[in-house]
Amino acid sequence: MLSWSPAAANASSTPLNMPEPPPPPLSLQILTAEPAHPSLGMTFNREQ
Repeated sequence: MLSWSPAAANASSTPLNMPEPPPPPLSLQILTAEPAHPSLGMTFNREQ
């Protein structure tokens, strides 16, 4: 049973690592969209 514990932890790390990489690209796209839409930035500044 003890031997299985470490194996399960490793398996859990693999699936968790896979979904983690995808999120970074999305964040980059959002950041790029911000500058791409200067109108949105101006509106935000005006509201403030």
